[in-house]
Amino acid sequence: MEHIIGSSITSHASEHNLQYTLQHGFRNETQVLEFVHDVVQNMQAQQQTEVFVLDLSKRSDTFG
Repeated sequence: MEHIIGSSITSHASEHNLQYTLQHGFRNETQVLEFVHDVVQNMQAQQQTEVFVLDLSKRSDTFG
């Protein structure tokens, strides 16, 4: 039930352009597209791209 409601809210917000443009949570495809776009732009401008990757997927395993 929670998934159905969440999907409906996300779809509505997306259709009506209600999401903050820099919000990538629950919108995986936008983050990847923006990252690739930025890297390509920097390559074309012969600029360096620095990437910091932090994996928090196991974070809940370490907290009691």
